[in-house]
Amino acid sequence: MNALVLAAGTGSRLVNLTRDLPKALVEVNSRPLIDYTLRFVRSLNCDQIVVVGGFYFEKLQDYLKNHDDLTIKENKEFLKGSILTLNSGLSEIEDAFVLVNADHIFPLRLGKRFLEVREGIEHTTAFVDFDRPLYEDDMKVLLKDGREVKKISKGLHDFDAGYVGITYVPKQRLKLYKDIAGQLQNENENAVVEVVLQRLVDRNEQLGTVDVSGIRWLEVDNLWDLKNAERILKWVPGYLD
Repeated sequence: MNALVLAAGTGSRLVNLTRDLPKALVEVNSRPLIDYTLRFVRSLNCDQIVVVGGFYFEKLQDYLKNHDDLTIKENKEFLKGSILTLNSGLSEIEDAFVLVNADHIFPLRLGKRFLEVREGIEHTTAFVDFDRPLYEDDMKVLLKDGREVKKISKGLHDFDAGYVGITYVPKQRLKLYKDIAGQLQNENENAVVEVVLQRLVDRNEQLGTVDVSGIRWLEVDNLWDLKNAERILKWVPGYLD
């Protein structure tokens, strides 16, 4: 299994912290965000990890240069949609892979829950939870039959769950996923990666879910998120385990 880490973002909502630094290198309790992401994907026993940078790419590349298990790619058009970052990394992927964002902090127990069910997964799968409040900027999921994704979008008013930012694509679904991602980029370079999932559903492809409810995870998108993450990591024993 491979991992694809999207790390091209500007982190504009972190204001001065990303004035001359990529978002992936913003520190949370003295550790760059990318460190938390790599710790998580390495716990999944990935054979290859592809990291795609963009904003201040040279700084990210320099920070990661001594990590022999990484392939580092650049998306020079990082100001456009994240679909470009995705496709920059997909060119290196030839096996089943897990897709994650570099601004999320996941405890290892979330990965363990995935590994417990991975062998039985035959279709592209979105990780979701049912136990947090969802706001305007959160990616929302409407299910059918309580298990498969019917719709995924931030704009949903009728929804069942939240998307946590992780997708798993089995090897037998890789070609289709790549084809749809490529088509989407040709149609709209400003598209976000989650649209690929909706396109799968629109083609009557099954899009499964892994329920990670009960496992608290963190996103660092703005200054409040950063302070909250620092507080939790400092005061909640074993949070990252």
